[in-house]
Amino acid sequence: MKEVKKLPELGWDFQCHTHTHPHLSNLTDAEIRAELEKVNESFQAAGLPVPEHHTYPYGDHNATVKSIVTEYRKSGRTASENMETYPV
Repeated sequence: MKEVKKLPELGWDFQCHTHTHPHLSNLTDAEIRAELEKVNESFQAAGLPVPEHHTYPYGDHNATVKSIVTEYRKSGRTASENMETYPV
C-alpha cells in the first residue's frame, strides 16, 4: 500500500466504477448514493484522494444515475465490451 499511496505524487490517479459494480439503473437513488459514498470512504480510509471521474458499470446509466453521479464526480463515462489496443 505504501507504493500505491505514492502514485498520486507521481502524477497517477485512481478513478472508479462503484463499490459492488451493480447495474446502477436498477438501484434506488439511495442505493446509488451509497455505492458512491462507499467508494469515497474506502479511498479516504486508504489515504487516497476521492475519485473525480466515474465509469458506469456495464455502461448502464439513465438520467437519474447521471444526475446523482454529478453530485459526486466531475465526469461520468460509459465503457464498451471491446478492448482497445495501442496504437489506436
